[in-house]
Order: sequence, then C-alpha cells, then structure tokens
Amino acid sequence: MNDNYTKWLENEKKWIDEIEKKAKRDKNLYSLLIVIGCAVVFGAIGLFASGSIDVNGMLHNMLFGSIFGIVCVLFFWLMMLSYYPAKRHMKSLKAQIEDVLTPEEREEFASQMLGAEGEVKDIPWTTGQWYEGITKWRVRITRDYILETCGRGGAQLVQLRKVANITVDERENTTISWGSGFRIRMTSKVYRILFYYQKYANGEKGKNDKEFIFERREIREEVSHYLHEMKIGE
Repeated sequence: MNDNYTKWLENEKKWIDEIEKKAKRDKNLYSLLIVIGCAVVFGAIGLFASGSIDVNGMLHNMLFGSIFGIVCVLFFWLMMLSYYPAKRHMKSLKAQIEDVLTPEEREEFASQMLGAEGEVKDIPWTTGQWYEGITKWRVRITRDYILETCGRGGAQLVQLRKVANITVDERENTTISWGSGFRIRMTSKVYRILFYYQKYANGEKGKNDKEFIFERREIREEVSHYLHEMKIGE
C-alpha cells in the first residue's frame, strides 16, 4: 500500500532537490563575486583618492572592501534562506494531495503520474531572466488529473473527473510607480485556464474552483490543446 505514491513523492523530491542545489551553487558564486566586487571598487577608490596613484591606500581600502563584502554576503545568505524551495514544495504537494485524496485515490493518482495507466503529458517551461532568477514550471496531465508545480515551491492539483467546464481568458495587470516626479505605468498580460467543478465552488454559481495562470499564451494554448484532446470539460 502507498508504494506508487511513495515512489512518486521520491521522484518529486529529486526534481526539487536539483533546483535547490543549483540555487545554492549560484549563491556561492554570487557571494564570491560580491566580495571581489566590493574589494575592487574600494581598492580603486583608494588608489586614486589622493589625486595620485597610492598603492598603500588601494591595499588598505581593498581590505575594508572585502570586510564590507563579507557583511553584505551574510545579509544575502539570510535573504536566500526563504528562497530555498524544497521544503516548501513538498509541503505544498502534500497539502494539495493528501488533504484532498483518499489513500486509494493517492495510489491511483501516483500510478497515473508514473505512466503506469496511460500516457502522461508533461509540459515544462521557465519564466524570468538570469538577473531576476529563473523559475522552472511543469504541468502534467493524465486521464483524471492535472498537476501544476513550480520550482520556487508550490503545487496545484485539479481532479479532472470532477470538472464540468473549462474556460480560458486573458487579463491585463497594471502597476504604477512614482519616482523623481515621474509616473511609470507598467502593463503585463497573463493567460488563464479556469476550471469549474460539477458542484459550485463554495456554493457560488459562476465562481471557478481552480485556475492556472501563465505568462505566455503559447504555454496556455499547449495545455488547453491537451485538455481539449482528452475532451475534458466539454
């Protein structure tokens, strides 16, 4: 009992652990660059501070720059503690699955996700840029379930057998910031898939039970295509 579910959880742990290991490697690299960068900047200031080349001033400043860089790294490490996703991801997975599915349903779910009961549609993609952090995402679709997981920690499960209807839409998000007398207005668009179960969400007619939000239309369309292929929510 629970063999499939345990095996599937182990696979998920391996996936998120690899993401966390990369985050830790990046942390070490960035930490080294911070210390070197501070030492170089402080050293350059000391080299020319007196109006002429001053090697002793450069070395003195590089020492203080290194110390300042190490202090910055300590704050950087504290900030990174909340970023590591493995523990948060596994907690979210279990909340989505174990709080909703019975032990028998968990076994069925895991069996489908492992590919033992038919094909699994696996759609991976990334969001973000190198300077703000790359986030890995996955949507996996089986006969009875669709699971979205995020490499920053987080998961969302939809039981397709309960779905009565699926709709798609797009929405614009606008943020306004002020600075130096200027107003900056930024607009971004997100693409959604809305899932409506056979029973109204929280007893409210017209309220969707689950929603997936995508930053790129093509990802939303690919997921929608597979759901349409399986004739879910039609």
